[in-house]
Amino acid sequence: VQNALQALLPQIREEIREEFRTGSGSLNAG
Repeated sequence: VQNALQALLPQIREEIREEFRTGSGSLNAG
């Protein structure tokens, strides 16, 4: 289970990072 989690963590992190980046950009633009 730990292995699967470790493999999924990076993907989820990237997704959150992208979302945060987009949100930050939108907020900055607004």
